[in-house]
Amino acid sequence: MDVRELTVADAEQARSLGEGIFGAPPPALSSQGGLTWFGAFDGHTLVAQAIDREYDSWFGGVAVPTSGIAYVGVSEPYRGQGLVRAVVDAAVSSAAERRGALISTLFPAPPRVYRGLGYERITDQIFVTLPAEALTGLKASASASTRDATVDDVPAIHAVYDEWASAQNGPLTRTGPLFTGLDPLETTIAADTAGRVTGYASYRRDDSDTLQVLDLIAVEADAHRALLGSLSSAQTITLRTSGDDPVRLMLPSSDWQVTSSTPYMLRVLQIDSAVSRRTYPPGINAELAFGVSDEGHRLSVHGGAGLCEPSDAADGRMFTPQGVASLYAGAQSCANLRFTGNLHGGDPGEDAIWDALFGGRQPHIRDYF
Repeated sequence: MDVRELTVADAEQARSLGEGIFGAPPPALSSQGGLTWFGAFDGHTLVAQAIDREYDSWFGGVAVPTSGIAYVGVSEPYRGQGLVRAVVDAAVSSAAERRGALISTLFPAPPRVYRGLGYERITDQIFVTLPAEALTGLKASASASTRDATVDDVPAIHAVYDEWASAQNGPLTRTGPLFTGLDPLETTIAADTAGRVTGYASYRRDDSDTLQVLDLIAVEADAHRALLGSLSSAQTITLRTSGDDPVRLMLPSSDWQVTSSTPYMLRVLQIDSAVSRRTYPPGINAELAFGVSDEGHRLSVHGGAGLCEPSDAADGRMFTPQGVASLYAGAQSCANLRFTGNLHGGDPGEDAIWDALFGGRQPHIRDYF
């Protein structure tokens, strides 16, 4: 098989293969920035493909260059021949070389295939249905009011998203060539008594009086409550969120029906650079040795900064690639990684240090690709 980057000359084959696999055409193969296609050919016939999408993601309080993998597909007669690995590895290797991508993420179908490539689930994008009565009693407080957003509010809306996203592990930065502006949705903002925008809800209303809320983001609890109260005029609210959204703690009832759930997976491409890039709790200083797939590393953490370098000594602590992905996202504790076979050896007494270094931020996402 010849695996290479696709060109515009391959556009018709890419469209045909995508329609045959997904039932709908993938994004057009063109010179658009931020999208790079890769394919595997049997002779002159395209039989597998994948797209690398250029993103940055928030992890550990910093934006991390990310290869978002999408539209992975293999023609049915060629399945089971390792072509998913071939096109995905080509895509992430190119992203790492060209723009310094340190991690890769994707929405898998199914997860088992991508675990074999070093990816692991870190959270889920979910859609939740709430009846209007679940929001009864949630009104704007004295410290937060709501109103319709205007064009002048766009910079403040972006600032709210950035403040929220930087405190999580996983959200895209919504910057770069694939983000050209806000979706054409209705938006309500929440503001404090000084007029500062502290939250927003972006939604569309369908014909059945259901609000589809695609973003409910706030940096103040009163803003969250006020926005939830402003949505109660609809009969039903469908909320796009992820993981264990703290907004659930603000609901006066137990109504929280998950109607769909899609796993989100992470792979660490360059361990030393990815681990060094993020920030750490400033009160922890540590010298830690570990290994991943028989390669040794040493992590030095001092004053909130970390430096990870190759090392001959792993101190017996060995992570699988999937274990490193879970640890990096703060998705699982070392105890759970040991339980699932993704961490072996080392001093279990040091597990609490690792948990403290990489925990503290919940994995969350909002954007699907």
